[in-house]
Amino acid sequence: AVTGVGVKPEHNKMDEQVAVIVPVMRRPQSVRALLNSYQASNPSGDMYFIVDEDDEPEREAIKRVNGNEIVNFDQRKSFARKCNLGYRLTDEPWLLFVGDDVVFHKNWQQNAFVECPDKAFISTNDLLTKKVTSGQHAVHPIISREFIDTVGTSLDGPCRVCHEGYKHFNVDDEWTMVAKNNNQYGFSPTSVIEHIHPIGGEPVDPVYNLAKENQDEDYKLWLKRREDFNSHS
Repeated sequence: AVTGVGVKPEHNKMDEQVAVIVPVMRRPQSVRALLNSYQASNPSGDMYFIVDEDDEPEREAIKRVNGNEIVNFDQRKSFARKCNLGYRLTDEPWLLFVGDDVVFHKNWQQNAFVECPDKAFISTNDLLTKKVTSGQHAVHPIISREFIDTVGTSLDGPCRVCHEGYKHFNVDDEWTMVAKNNNQYGFSPTSVIEHIHPIGGEPVDPVYNLAKENQDEDYKLWLKRREDFNSHS
């Protein structure tokens, strides 16, 4: 049911289906290890690779492991666009949004639902950034579809996960703020989806550099959207 502060679904059943949405680009070498890690983690749903129509090496890698492919035919090849596409083209009651640079620890899903039984938005633990590990921020959230349907996790409102003006960065700032404003933010310290990332010492690759090119533009957009929202609240 929808209340003044959002949705408070019941999700205490360990067999709740979670669609794992993975926007991907030009990292075919990551596909097999990611899927293997996921399948070994005791999940209850499917993983969906959101891939660009013209990214042939990535698509071939997904086919080789019999992965679920959702194809982005739009000219916009952003993380935000692909998250929204994954939401629209799946039907599981819960969704998890991650990149292809993670390692799933066993029982991440079950632990999240046990530790946050009354929340529609659950931050998993990436073991990397202090604002995530301290429970203040979500990089890889598990989100109730009902919450997205009725409230949305972007300032754009219902039926939208991310504002598509962002190229890559600051999507997480916006969905964290929206979840907190609706009293639906929870943190599960034992739901571990480890982030293997350059800020933790991993090598920088061309895809990461491509995202960095738009970092300043994305940050300015986030500041403006946050200011506009606060001025009308």
